[in-house]
Amino acid sequence: MDQRCPFEVCYINATVLDGKGRRMSKQAGNGIDPIEMIDKYGADAVRYSLILLTKEGQDVKLSPERFEQGYRFSNKVWNAARFVLMNMKGEKHENPTSAAGRANLRLEDRWILSRLARVRAQVSEAFDGYQLNDAAMALVPIRVERPVRLVRRDREGAPPRQGGRVRPRRARHARTRARGRARDAATRSRPT
Repeated sequence: MDQRCPFEVCYINATVLDGKGRRMSKQAGNGIDPIEMIDKYGADAVRYSLILLTKEGQDVKLSPERFEQGYRFSNKVWNAARFVLMNMKGEKHENPTSAAGRANLRLEDRWILSRLARVRAQVSEAFDGYQLNDAAMALVPIRVERPVRLVRRDREGAPPRQGGRVRPRRARHARTRARGRARDAATRSRPT
């Protein structure tokens, strides 16, 4: 008897359910045609959405509307890349990974390259551990609008912003939620 393993690595994915939590099947007629979703949203958006929805150990409730998130994200990346490339026509740039290229980089360029390196490391680490959802989630914090703002600022000749930092969205939302909880607690403690 041969003791070899047919596969070196096996990845077991979650069960895919329909939007109501029932198991998808041809007999029930609640399946989603992937070709239709690819035609509507694009292959990259469908792949990204599926990976984003598949958290390790959890079943996936899938409906056609769930692919919208991947579509919006891939559309933002596409538009930002197109905008940056449109505004770089005719410019000569050194390779930013070379010593000469690093010496000529502005603060904004160094910032975006360091952010890219950090995200690349996170995504690579997650992929190496077969944590596909974590790899997809590492891409979400990249603000696609940021490179667009940097290019606009450079094109308009505005000086880079000194000091001060825009408070992250999570901090703003946490503050709002804390106010809401305090208001709810005060309402509940009042005698009626």
